[in-house]
Amino acid sequence: MPERLVIDASAALGILLQEPGSEAVQVRLAGALDGELLVPGHFWLEVTNVLVRRYGRAPDDVVAALREFDEMQLVTVVLDRPAILHGLELMARHGLTAYDAAYLALAEVTDAHLLTLDARLAAVAGDRSAVRPRPRAHEDVEPYGSPVAGPDWAAHGRYLAELRYAAVNS
Repeated sequence: MPERLVIDASAALGILLQEPGSEAVQVRLAGALDGELLVPGHFWLEVTNVLVRRYGRAPDDVVAALREFDEMQLVTVVLDRPAILHGLELMARHGLTAYDAAYLALAEVTDAHLLTLDARLAAVAGDRSAVRPRPRAHEDVEPYGSPVAGPDWAAHGRYLAELRYAAVNS
């Protein structure tokens, strides 16, 4: 069965910009040539934002980068509300950002491995992480904030039941 990989912005940009540690990402991608590469919908905005804001890339360069990622045949997955709520749980449990939690939630709901150069996210992903990146000198390996108690799912019972019903009957 072909492998499924969820690729996050750090891994994709690591390849594009030839950042340290990206060799492991390239090796893993080469080993999954017949597999499926998944990204959540916000991936494209995150990549665009990093290229423009952090690296000062011109619009033409950004379009070329997006085209390069398109040529990788990335499959964009729109996260539905149950997956977003799962991401919320991951945020609360592990102190992740909503963006990082979305990558991990997508990997979990699609039974895929997560390809990331973010050492903290890879650590949280555990066995689901496709590579084991080393923390970079500038990368903070501490949580983004103190994890908070998980959601009180029972308090949202009716809403969650309606979501489950809609998911099963769609």
